[in-house]
Amino acid sequence: MFGLGGIYTEIYQDVSFCVLPATDEDIDQLIRSIKGYPLLTGFRGQPRRDLAALKTAIKALAALARQNPELDQIELNPLLLYDKGLFAVDVRIFSRV
Repeated sequence: MFGLGGIYTEIYQDVSFCVLPATDEDIDQLIRSIKGYPLLTGFRGQPRRDLAALKTAIKALAALARQNPELDQIELNPLLLYDKGLFAVDVRIFSRV
């Protein structure tokens, strides 16, 4: 599941889903399919966010999940996306075991 989080998720329910394993094209579509996507692209003079870093992070999380089938959930909340790079403020990982 991917979304902007915060009020965008709570009020607008603006999230998209992708089934693993995912191709690069699947991940691109996951990111582009949310209604808030324009906010990541430099909308109204805001800085364009580092979508390459976001895609790399999603791919790394997908690899982690694939290599560890005992994991039930991985939550990055919030994941701050900058014009260069990103930062996961808090990470929660839940195991089925």
